[in-house]
Amino acid sequence: MQFTVPKDQLKEAVTGLTKVSSRNQHNPIHSAVQFVGEGDTVKITTANPNERLTYIASEASGTGTFTIDFKELKDFLGTLGRGKGIVAFDLLDEHIHAGFFGNNAPIYHAFNRPQGVDFPPAPDIKALANEFKEDVFEHVRLAMPSVSLEVARTGMTGVLLEPDGIVASNGAELVKFNCRTGLPRKVILPKTRVLSTGFLAGNVGTIQADDKHCRIKTERWEYVTTTVDEVYPNYSSVIPKTLKYAVELTKDDIALLRDKVPSMDTVTDYQAIHIHMTKDAVHVLPETLGTPHLKIDAKFIGTDPLTLSISRKILLRALELGFHSF
Repeated sequence: MQFTVPKDQLKEAVTGLTKVSSRNQHNPIHSAVQFVGEGDTVKITTANPNERLTYIASEASGTGTFTIDFKELKDFLGTLGRGKGIVAFDLLDEHIHAGFFGNNAPIYHAFNRPQGVDFPPAPDIKALANEFKEDVFEHVRLAMPSVSLEVARTGMTGVLLEPDGIVASNGAELVKFNCRTGLPRKVILPKTRVLSTGFLAGNVGTIQADDKHCRIKTERWEYVTTTVDEVYPNYSSVIPKTLKYAVELTKDDIALLRDKVPSMDTVTDYQAIHIHMTKDAVHVLPETLGTPHLKIDAKFIGTDPLTLSISRKILLRALELGFHSF
C-alpha cells in the first residue's frame, strides 16, 4: 500500500495542524497524525480532546489509513530542503517507510506506528451544512479578544454565532458584527488557536452545528470543535436603541487616529483620550491638556457640544475592529 503527497502540500498541512496537535504523554494519539487515502485525495488529520483539523491534499494518491507521530513527521519534513517533489509512504511492516523524491538524491525515513491506541473518529453532527461567506471567520478573529476569561462566565468565554450576527463580550465591552453566519441557530464557539488566529479567515465554505460540535469546511480544510454548552446572556439589553449624539469618522480619520493615539500622553491607569465635538470641528486630545492634539474631519451629529472621554485601549480596539461611528 502506497500513499503519495506533494511536499508543498504536506508542509502546508503540517503548518496548519500545529494549531491543534498536542504533546499529550497520557494519550499519544493526540500527538499523532492520521492519513486517509480516498483514491486521488488524501486527508491528513490531527486531533486533541476538543478539536479535529483535517487538511485535504489534492494531486495526491492512496487508499486506506495509517497513523504516525506528528513531531516525527514535522522533523522529517525539516530535512527535505526547499526543492519541490513528492513524498511517498509505503506500509510494509510495523513501520511506515517514507521517501522524498525531488531534484536531488532521495531521502528516506522509517516511522514507528503508535501502538495500542486508535485514532478518534469524527463526530456525527446531525445538522444540515450551510454556506458561509469569506468575512465570517475574520469577524470571529476580531471578536475573540473580547471574550470573558472568567470561568464563572462560561457562556461568555466563547464567541456567539447567531444566524445574523457575531457577538463577544467580557462584561466591560461588547462587540457585535452584523453578518450572515450560515447557521440557523445560536452556537457559542470556544477560544481556540484556529479561531483566534483567523486561520480560516478569507475562506468560503460550509458550516454545521448541533448541541455539542461545530464543523467548518473549506476547499482545503475541515475543522471540528466542541461548542460551549451554555446559554449566552441577553446582550441586546445593553445596546442603546437610540443615540442622541454620534461622530462619524472618515477613512483618513481612522488611519490618523491609529497612527497618533498610541503616542498621546496619559497620566492615569484609564489612559483617557478626550474627543471634543462641535458642529464646526472634532478635536482629539490627550489626557495631559496643553500637549499637541488632533483635529479630524469627522462629522458630528448632535445639538450641543460634547466631550467624550474614552480609554485609549478601547478606542484603539474599536478602530482595529473597523468601527467608524461612535
